[in-house]
Formats: sequence, C-alpha cells, structure tokens
Amino acid sequence: MFANSGVKNGIILGIIFILFSHICYMVDPKMLVNPVAYLSYIFILYFMYRSAVDERRKNEGLLSFSEALKVSFLTFVIGKLFYSIYIYLMFNYFDPSLNEVLREVTADTLEYFAKLAGAEDSLDQVHDQMESQNMQMSFSILFLDYLVELIFPGFIIALVISAITKKENP
Repeated sequence: MFANSGVKNGIILGIIFILFSHICYMVDPKMLVNPVAYLSYIFILYFMYRSAVDERRKNEGLLSFSEALKVSFLTFVIGKLFYSIYIYLMFNYFDPSLNEVLREVTADTLEYFAKLAGAEDSLDQVHDQMESQNMQMSFSILFLDYLVELIFPGFIIALVISAITKKENP
C-alpha cells in the first residue's frame, strides 16, 4: 500500500504512540507527563530501525547512509506529528484539566529537586512562581516542542540507526 516504508512505519508509530499514551492516560492522567511516558521511545527505536531495514530489503540488501537517514527520520517525523496532534487535542479539548495535572507534576518535580539540592527554604518561591506560570498546552508551545524533538532526539537517533543499518557495495 505504501511505497515508502518511512511513511508506513511513521503512521504505525503515530497510532501506537496515541494508543500507548491513551492507555497511560486511562490508568492515571499523571502518566502522560511523567517519566513513564519515556517508555514510548522503545516504539520509536523499533519503528525507525524497522523502516531502514525494510528499505534495505527493497533495495536487495543495499542501503546508503543517506537513504537510511531519510527513511528512519521520516518515520520519527510522522509518528511524532501524530502524537503532538493527540496531545494538543487532549490538553485543549478532550480533558483541559490535564493542564492542572501538568502544573501539579511539575511542582512535585521541582520540589523533589529543591529538596535534593538542599534548597528547601526556596520552596515557597517555587510554588509562587508555579502559580503565576501559564501551563496551557498551546499550539505554539507544542509546535516548538515538536521542532526541538525533531532534532533531539529524532535526528540523533536517525543518525545512529542509519550508521547501523547502512550497507553499501564493497
């Protein structure tokens, strides 16, 4: 159906991103914004690698570094785009109370690191600053996050996968 394995695997990755995130949300909405969400990188690694390997199979076992980079990075771009749209819709339309959950998790994280650093006396300042912050998940914030994540970790992972999967004529 799809000639480009990057597009096919990117769409699959995007759907899996959304399903994984929604399962996390159903278990506990805090899981959307805490380190558990980083488990999704297992899916990223797998589908980016799979895209490059699929492309290599199509080319009779040969794949240049640049072709591997294109197809694996395209997988990340599409998958992350699906996820970003899902997060925007969740925070702004389906469950706007997630913005408060984000504020709570961020405050807990800052409190943890303040205690770890021995700066417990500045916790009141941290809480005051948190209250004044706009934690709304706007389109511009998500778009900026998307662009940053395209470079790190997306492009970096694509470089590593490309180096691993390339196979050129000797």
